[in-house]
Amino acid sequence: MRLAAFVLSIVVTGAIAYSVYCYRIELGLVSQRVNATGPAPMDSRAPDWRIVDRSADGFKVEMPAEVVDSRASAFSGYGVQEEIPLIEASPRPDNRFAVAWDDDPPVERSAGEEAESTLDRAQAGALARTRAVLTGEWQSHTSGHPERDFTGRIAGGGALNARLILAGKRLFMLIVTSASASPERDGDVKRFFNSFQLTEPARAN
Repeated sequence: MRLAAFVLSIVVTGAIAYSVYCYRIELGLVSQRVNATGPAPMDSRAPDWRIVDRSADGFKVEMPAEVVDSRASAFSGYGVQEEIPLIEASPRPDNRFAVAWDDDPPVERSAGEEAESTLDRAQAGALARTRAVLTGEWQSHTSGHPERDFTGRIAGGGALNARLILAGKRLFMLIVTSASASPERDGDVKRFFNSFQLTEPARAN
C-alpha cells in the first residue's frame, strides 16, 4: 500500500508539474518574449520635428530629427562630378531625410538649362546613387516652379521618395529613404515635402 501510494504521488506530482509548464505563460509565471530569430519590432518613437531655417541658402523646411550638414556628389550625366551642400536627419536607424541644393548645378549645365532635361538627369543621378529602381513619377507644382516627385525601390527592399524643385538656376532635391514603406512613413514624407518653402525669388535663367 505504501509503495502504491508513493508511486501515485509521483504520478500526480508529475502531471501537475507538466500542466504548470504547458500553461506557464497563461499563468503569468514567465513573460512573453519575441523569438530572437524573428523580425525586430518597429521603432515606434515619434519623430522630433523641428523647423530648419536655411534662408541664406534659399529655403526653410521641417526635419524629423537633429540636422547634420554634409556634402553630396552631383553628376552631370557626362562624367562630371561636383560636391554640393546637403543637410540630413535620421529619426530612426533605417530612415533618412535629406535636402541637397546647388546654384547652376552640373545637371542643368549639361542639359542646356532646359527644365525637363535637368529634372531627368537629376532623377537618374538620385536613382543611381541610392541603387534604386524607379517605381513611379509625376509632376508637381506646389512651389510654382518646375517640380517632379518620384519613388523607387532600393536594392535590399528599401523605399525611396524624392522631390526635385528647379527654381531658376537653383535646383533643390528632397530625399527620404527607409527600410520599408508604411502609412506612418508615408505621412512623414508628405509632411517633409509639404513643409519645404523657398525664401528668396528664383534666379533668372
